[in-house]
Amino acid sequence: MNADEQNQKVERGRKASLIYTEIAARSTEQQETIINRLTTAYVAGTLSDNDLRIGFGEIVGIRKMLTSMQTEIRLGRSAAEQEMKNVNVS
Repeated sequence: MNADEQNQKVERGRKASLIYTEIAARSTEQQETIINRLTTAYVAGTLSDNDLRIGFGEIVGIRKMLTSMQTEIRLGRSAAEQEMKNVNVS
């Protein structure tokens, strides 16, 4: 892997970390809101299969986005560590 690729991974990781910090709490609130909406519809007897699928789809989408961002953060940290090792060897 060349230096440009390493730098790109480090930069993507830093950006993902900043964004993750901003949206992590909000995403938890969103998931709770979705679950509350589904629970309310269930208690009222108006929960349809479609509503349930949409609600679960929204939660899965949020979690997938967060997982993807966590992966980018880890890759960025790993690339930064590798970069530091290369600098120390030189």
